[in-house]
Amino acid sequence: MRPLNNICAGSVVLTSNCDQKCCFCVRDEDVQDYTLDAIRRMLLTLRKDGVEYLVLTGGEPSSRTDLVDLLNYSAELGFSRIQVQTNGAIADYQDVIRVLSEMTSICRVEVTVSLHSSFANTHDELVNRKGSWSRAISAIDTCSQAGIHVATNAVITARNTSNLFEIAELSKSHNCHHVQLSLMHISDLSTSNLKPRLTEALKEARTTVSKFEQRFVQVEGFPVCLLRDMEYSCSELYWPGLIKTFKVSSGNTIDYYQTEFGRQRFWPDSCSSCGISRVCPGVWREYSNEFEVIRTK
Repeated sequence: MRPLNNICAGSVVLTSNCDQKCCFCVRDEDVQDYTLDAIRRMLLTLRKDGVEYLVLTGGEPSSRTDLVDLLNYSAELGFSRIQVQTNGAIADYQDVIRVLSEMTSICRVEVTVSLHSSFANTHDELVNRKGSWSRAISAIDTCSQAGIHVATNAVITARNTSNLFEIAELSKSHNCHHVQLSLMHISDLSTSNLKPRLTEALKEARTTVSKFEQRFVQVEGFPVCLLRDMEYSCSELYWPGLIKTFKVSSGNTIDYYQTEFGRQRFWPDSCSSCGISRVCPGVWREYSNEFEVIRTK
């Protein structure tokens, strides 16, 4: 799978530190908290490799005390689009939000906030931290008021499958640019009993997509063929055509689509004859059996 657009993106994991313990976490706990100079070298390498769209993720990026310096340096390097992914903790760092707001005059700035339920208690239980839902809402409002493009991301689990419409509705009411509904991916850190049934997740996701204007609700982790008549909602179709991640051991960048992505997704052999196979993201491998059953119906 490779999207058709020609944007080149780069992703940097700034830290593994996070004050939440999400039941569905897929982060690499072995990631080091590299020095400011080391991260600067990573950013410079990505920019020299043609990266225009920079994604800063974690852990929780705002847990780095030098995040403001990293943001300023990213702006100096000339990235045209910078996204920061946060669990909402960014709301506690007004200096970070101020810098992001100032950067909107020279590049597109986006903050993606994790929001896994419209109910505070459900969200807080999923991330194992009381008060996280209120903080996420505060982050959304604060960033939006600062002129920053804000989106939300909800991981679809067995606990919130029936709540997807309300999550999207809540995001809309807080002036979010869009909401992404991401099918849960099981990792060594995640809790497998939270894995949703693919049929139920698909049904609720499709219903939610249909209730809003095109592309406000985007879904991630579903094959395009399961999104018939609403293919426009497939998040991966709008991903950059090239995503580079920094390989610390070699000091070079690697192509995400040819490495991690291909190992994690599943496409049946019969998909090769499909007209959209080149751009279809497939499905997480742990849903392969369910996907095969759905396709044969």
